[in-house]
Amino acid sequence: SFFQQVPAVSGTAAILRREDFVQQNGLDTRYTAADMAFFDLCFRLCRDGRRHYVMPLARVLKSGTEDAAEENTRNNNKNLFLETWQTFISENAPYNDLDDYRTCRRYPARRVLFLDAETPMPDRGSGCIDTVYFLDYLQSRGFDVVFHAEYTPGYVKKYTPMLLRKGIRCICQPAMTLAKYLGNCGGTFQYLFVSRVYQAQCFDRVLQAYCRNAVYIFNTVDLHFVREKREAEISGSAATMRQSYRTCQLELTFATRADATIVISNTEKDLLEQDFGLSRIWHIPQVRPAARSSAVPENRQNAVFIGSAHRPNQDAIKYFHDEILPFVLEQHPDFHLTIIGEALRDAIKKNQQYASLLDCPQFTFAGHVDELGDYLDSARLTIAPLRYGAGTKGKVTSSMAYGVPCVSSPTGVEGTGMRHGIDLLVGDTPEQFAAAISRLLTDDVLWQNLSQGGFAFLRDNNDEPAISARMDQLLADATAHKEQVEREFQAIGDAQQLVAFNAQLSDQRTAADDQHAMLNAILKSNPHRLASIYFMQPEPEIAALLQQNWPNLLSNQGPCPPPDIRQGLGAAFDVIAFHSCPSRSALKRALVEAIQRLYHGGRVFFPCPREPEMLKHLFDDLRSAEYQLIFCVPTTPGNGCICVQKAIPRNEESEERW
Repeated sequence: SFFQQVPAVSGTAAILRREDFVQQNGLDTRYTAADMAFFDLCFRLCRDGRRHYVMPLARVLKSGTEDAAEENTRNNNKNLFLETWQTFISENAPYNDLDDYRTCRRYPARRVLFLDAETPMPDRGSGCIDTVYFLDYLQSRGFDVVFHAEYTPGYVKKYTPMLLRKGIRCICQPAMTLAKYLGNCGGTFQYLFVSRVYQAQCFDRVLQAYCRNAVYIFNTVDLHFVREKREAEISGSAATMRQSYRTCQLELTFATRADATIVISNTEKDLLEQDFGLSRIWHIPQVRPAARSSAVPENRQNAVFIGSAHRPNQDAIKYFHDEILPFVLEQHPDFHLTIIGEALRDAIKKNQQYASLLDCPQFTFAGHVDELGDYLDSARLTIAPLRYGAGTKGKVTSSMAYGVPCVSSPTGVEGTGMRHGIDLLVGDTPEQFAAAISRLLTDDVLWQNLSQGGFAFLRDNNDEPAISARMDQLLADATAHKEQVEREFQAIGDAQQLVAFNAQLSDQRTAADDQHAMLNAILKSNPHRLASIYFMQPEPEIAALLQQNWPNLLSNQGPCPPPDIRQGLGAAFDVIAFHSCPSRSALKRALVEAIQRLYHGGRVFFPCPREPEMLKHLFDDLRSAEYQLIFCVPTTPGNGCICVQKAIPRNEESEERW
């Protein structure tokens, strides 16, 4: 259970204000059993506007035992309670009966389901600090928050209780699986907040099944495909490059489909908007209030690196050791680096390529630390020698929060707006990086200027009230977009809805009308600019418009495109549109061939069949072809088309956990 408001609490371990107890004249002496007497007191307080909360994590020390009341006494007390409060209960109960409760599942507040990779551990990773901010923000706006993590689906000692104490419900296995929970009450969520592309992929099927009507907010954390592509370019790994293409396709699919997409850097916002033509992209910086009001350079020495087990962090330590450290030691032979991060230390131990770093005399692996200030308050500087990555780097802003200047690579400050020589120092080459370290070790004036510049940068760019105001606007715009999408793409749950949609369409519509309907539906779905689109035999003006918006347009004479493998993905198209088919068997064949050519999450558009027999079986045929979602898309009066969406499968690792 979790900290939450309840109608009444047990008197066995309760705390209430003395003045409230006196004002209510204490317990009603008509009750001869203490438990019902206390429930009666709770209801009197509730009637007068007081609220009751339960904290299941509280520890209670109890002395002695209670005498169990006899059955007749319990019944008499229960009857007295019901007689006294029957009218109050009837007037305030959210449900008429148990069946009504099971069907409706009403909640007093808006609900949001928050999904992530791990239970947030804010003392172990920068990304977790961001997660805690988003959870706190949602609660501050009155949301009932429910949390679940893919990689840590069970109860995590120390960290799950942190969420429970905040009043966040956690779906923990084995007591409850996410699928079972959503099967019972998935329809009660008005919002979904999904962090990271691989978790969006893992949970997509269950969310589409049970929470399809919720506003979808996709938090990229960082653009994973950018990070993977950069890693592949450095390592020369063809497998990693292919993975980056697959991740790119998925990330763009979710960003296109989401009602709002969060990126952490301006660079990534520009990439998605300018290169891919996406909209509803929100730059939400990291919230990092200053941990110190000021700092001075005296009595400080050496450097600190802060990081998780992220592969870019492992590579950064190796790069610093091999290419930067020798230049530093030429000028400062006593230089020492403390590396903070338990998971980072353990990952380096397990990786044969990096294991030699543990023996470096200039390195100390501190592992996990409860308080960064224990190290940063005596550190002269921090370093962020990252060669690749994406998003923005919490290690840099955390250093600024303690007033400690940072030396970073260009990757470490990408998309932040941080300025070299004003907010921190940037070193592009090993020689430049080492020279920047030397300057901060010896120049107190520079150190003080950068320390103050870092504080000013956080105040101007990472201030919580300003970022929360931006989140308010994000929620409002995402809600409005969801309402628009539901008007334009009407979800179909059975064959009768298809028949009803067809009845709205004109009997006089032509093949050209069908093409224009599909074109308008594609425009409404707003594929990203580099989406690969197949449109069967378009009219010249339609082809020109499609080509203008999407350069990767292909059209030919067949009902489906020829096999094609683009960027090693094994599929060819994000969108397929084809003409009316003469028979049910021809339509089934076209749908089966289309789904084989679609990327995961891709969509097919086709005219609504006019023949009653085809229409009668269309819903079942779509299900048998394994399309996940079916939409009717009205475009103009008397015209429209059908849109179906291919499911996004979980990867093998997620499938095993699931």
